[in-house]
Amino acid sequence: MTNPMWLTKMYEPLHEAHDFARRAHFGQTRKGPKQVPYIRHCEEVAHLVWLADGNPNLMACALLHDVPEDSGFTLEDIRDKFGNEIHQVLFWLTDPESFDVLSTLERKSQQAIRLKSAPMEAKLIKLADQVSNLRGMASDPPVHWSQGKRFDYIAGVLCVVRECRSASEFLYEEFLRAHLDAREVTERTIITA
Repeated sequence: MTNPMWLTKMYEPLHEAHDFARRAHFGQTRKGPKQVPYIRHCEEVAHLVWLADGNPNLMACALLHDVPEDSGFTLEDIRDKFGNEIHQVLFWLTDPESFDVLSTLERKSQQAIRLKSAPMEAKLIKLADQVSNLRGMASDPPVHWSQGKRFDYIAGVLCVVRECRSASEFLYEEFLRAHLDAREVTERTIITA
């Protein structure tokens, strides 16, 4: 039995977003020693959004959330390819270039301030993103980050999540577990070093 046309059309942007994100992040890996392909992070964020009852459009946004910051594609490229709705969500998830010079804590603080005005869809994806990032920090810590930078990230993410918490109780619970795991792993590396 084939999918009805309306169902195929509903998931088409999701498939296009996955393909686009895969190409945009081709050759990129996470910062840990396991060299996990970067697309796995995007897929995990989309999966978390789905678990939080996100729709295919939000899952497409989750797959694309790091494209403007971490590839050669811009927000304008996203708007041209995927339309204004996805562009608007990604606008809130993409740090302005002025954030590039900030320390980890300052950057997270500025992200939190910016997210106060963001739509709930962007907050939901950002919350899922923070869960995924902390899980990665616990399972495959960034090799070029100092202990101080790791602790600053773990502390700074609390500011961001404070602004996103209302987007999903499920994701907030996942965040609490991931935050605890990341903190424990980081503390353990100090003790064993």
